[in-house]
Amino acid sequence: MRQTVTTQQFGQKRAQHRRWVAIAFGTLILGGVVGCSPRLKTEDIATQIYDELSQQEDVDLETVICPPQVEPEVGQVFRCAGRLDQGTIFVITVEQIDEAGAVAWDVPHSKGLINLSKLETYFTQAIGQSLGEFPTIDCGGQFRLNREGERFDCTVDGNIIVNERRLETIQVKLDSLGNVNWQQVRNLVPEEELLEVEEGTSDGSFIEEEA
Repeated sequence: MRQTVTTQQFGQKRAQHRRWVAIAFGTLILGGVVGCSPRLKTEDIATQIYDELSQQEDVDLETVICPPQVEPEVGQVFRCAGRLDQGTIFVITVEQIDEAGAVAWDVPHSKGLINLSKLETYFTQAIGQSLGEFPTIDCGGQFRLNREGERFDCTVDGNIIVNERRLETIQVKLDSLGNVNWQQVRNLVPEEELLEVEEGTSDGSFIEEEA
């Protein structure tokens, strides 16, 4: 069954997971405060974001720009902009997390860039809510260029078996609007392996069939 994740749906997930994702990516930056009229060192923040994003194999980054005058305030969120080599501009959200000026940053899903960690979380929750088991999803890396018509696979680890078929892969296709179309790939489990699973399952266990 093919499903679609729109940019709007990713936006709804973003508010819930922004800080956790930012820290999980290792994007805690000690930005610091400078001057007699305190402001954040946004030039340093932009440089560090650029350095980290440039390490991604599939991200050809030209520059990152942050606003020059940002007064320090714990909990405030401001936006920087990234520009890819082909000219696409994407948003980077930055949050100040302590009084010393440290910040955490995040890249929302957009037509220019896919946040693969958010995509993995989305898949895990969608499959878990449907089947009652929450697998581990690996789409490779942290970010990926959003190229129209491109396809890629995400691997599934969790030994989820539905109707004698194991969920092993999620196939992803990108459309012209930047949306993610995806479907589960379930391969037939060998009969001898199914017998082993049945022997190790208590009478009270069951696998819910996908609606």
